[in-house]
Amino acid sequence: MSANTSNPSIGIGLHESQINAVTSEAVIAGRFARVTTTTVGVPTATMADAGDSPDGIFAEAYASGAPAAILTDGIFQMEVDGSTVAIPARGRLKPGANGIGIKAADGDRYGAIALEPATTEGAIIRVKIEFGFEVLPVSTALTDADGTAAIVAADMPGAYTDFESTYGGA
Repeated sequence: MSANTSNPSIGIGLHESQINAVTSEAVIAGRFARVTTTTVGVPTATMADAGDSPDGIFAEAYASGAPAAILTDGIFQMEVDGSTVAIPARGRLKPGANGIGIKAADGDRYGAIALEPATTEGAIIRVKIEFGFEVLPVSTALTDADGTAAIVAADMPGAYTDFESTYGGA
């Protein structure tokens, strides 16, 4: 895997918002960040790991204990791994090991949207920093107590809601 230590500032892009924190480990530019707060209220940042909710993307590489800028909005370059599961353009990304971006699966919290595809490990692609949850499949739609579907994503072909029949009209 190619770490971005040779290019500590891959972050050529447009960004508008950031979190300022102190790193508790050496971090790599263009990787997902996880921010926590110490007892004295100082934000501390590490590279997010698989299963973490991302808080942004590191703007540059930083040594442990250094002040760091974590981008929370805009378009930026990010290191991703599309070798196991290909990342399509417009695919949502979540943190993998050491903050590298990987394709989000149903129900995952994501922190960026790929603006370009990637099929290799260590690829650097442009992303739009955006946070949310990947859409759940219809088979896991919310249900009423009797087990009938109550809510299905309205932007899906053939989607419906059971609101009128359950609650007597719109």
